[in-house]
Amino acid sequence: MESGHKILGYFIEDYLSKYTYNKIKVDSLNLEKYPSIVIELQINDTANITLEGELTNYYINMSYHLRGESFYFNDFHLNDKIDIQGKLVGDFSSLKVTGEGNIFDGEVQYSFTNTPHNIKEMSIDMERVSIEKLFIFLEEKVFLSGLVNINANFESFSKYAKEGKTKIYIPKARVYQVKEDIPFSLNSTIDFQGVEYRYKAEIGSTMGMIILKNGYYHDGKKIATGDYAIYLKNLADFKKLLKPNYQDILDIHGILDVNGTIVYDTLSKLLEIRGSTSQFGGELSYIYKDEYLDMKLKRVSLKQILEQFSYPVLFVSKIDGRIQFNIKDKRVFINTDLKDTRFVQSKLTDMIYEKASIDILSEVYDKSSFLAGYQNSILSSTLKIDNGYNHIYLTDTVLNVLNSNINSNFEIKIQGEELLGKIYGTIDNVHVWIDKERFMEYQADKYLSDWFRTLK
Repeated sequence: MESGHKILGYFIEDYLSKYTYNKIKVDSLNLEKYPSIVIELQINDTANITLEGELTNYYINMSYHLRGESFYFNDFHLNDKIDIQGKLVGDFSSLKVTGEGNIFDGEVQYSFTNTPHNIKEMSIDMERVSIEKLFIFLEEKVFLSGLVNINANFESFSKYAKEGKTKIYIPKARVYQVKEDIPFSLNSTIDFQGVEYRYKAEIGSTMGMIILKNGYYHDGKKIATGDYAIYLKNLADFKKLLKPNYQDILDIHGILDVNGTIVYDTLSKLLEIRGSTSQFGGELSYIYKDEYLDMKLKRVSLKQILEQFSYPVLFVSKIDGRIQFNIKDKRVFINTDLKDTRFVQSKLTDMIYEKASIDILSEVYDKSSFLAGYQNSILSSTLKIDNGYNHIYLTDTVLNVLNSNINSNFEIKIQGEELLGKIYGTIDNVHVWIDKERFMEYQADKYLSDWFRTLK
């Protein structure tokens, strides 16, 4: 009898290995109470499964216990401990599978009916499973830590089409690169309708809120779209998440309050983000695509933008125009018109008043412009503040963003006074040089002109 069991065991090994395209080894086989049998199999030198119950050529009614430090079966690769028990009931063309146990450091419970072409009436509940281990199993980059609950119900499920719904709930998780003491939560649902998926999600924390709605993905075209709204209390917390190219340019802090649409082509890896915000007093719209950001501004507050980018505020203005970022090449181009421009009191205005008795704080300028380019940490610009009668020009300006060094030529014509010179030093310690020879010559011409006018 023992010899017969061994021969049958070899036959089962050979049959199951060829039928499943896996390495199956029979560790033990008991046929003493046939058609009730007990068999223990080793699968791909990883996990073991014990099957006990009735088995015929057409029907199965068995309990099973799958356990191992890892589990490999066809495309299912699990490099983690698994311990699951369940039942296999029905004929082989419509096999009912149920089970429960431990996986990904959490608990799992499932049931489904396996048919030759797809899986039907599938239900999966995963409670408190490790996000890190789940990402590793899915062969995705691990950037979160925490636990997740997943509830999935499908009327039918196959590689090519799915009908059902999945709910994902993360009560508390952390992003590795962000402050460890700031967790977040996530609620998400995905509706599967054939090759079309519709989804929504809400992410919340003490740092702010991200809402995704009207999400749509076509599994044939591999394109995902959706609407988003983002409110973050302090962008500085997310700086470490940005690519190095972004970190060099976008050294920002403060709130972010934007909304728009997103399109992602999973085949070409092309991401397009459109959006707008009114948080800077006016209307700012933007398009991001292929490492390129194009921003359009209408009546936007210069003061609010400079404060968010940690730049000093020398004057206030409403901006109309365009700002373009080439993220890949670290280049920025700015072409704007400035309205309702006024200088604010600063060391620069105090120096101009002290040296030339020119008060640049009293004027309003509506015919102004600002052109600038940024590359290799150098900002080059030309600022023309003008109202048709008086003007202040800062030309050939070069600002080193890394050390705050600044050099610029200036020309001032205001309140009957004219002044030329240079600005140099650092943003925090500005020095002004005045062309005194030109200034004295101008003052002499002005004095003589006034004197001759009195002779007429």
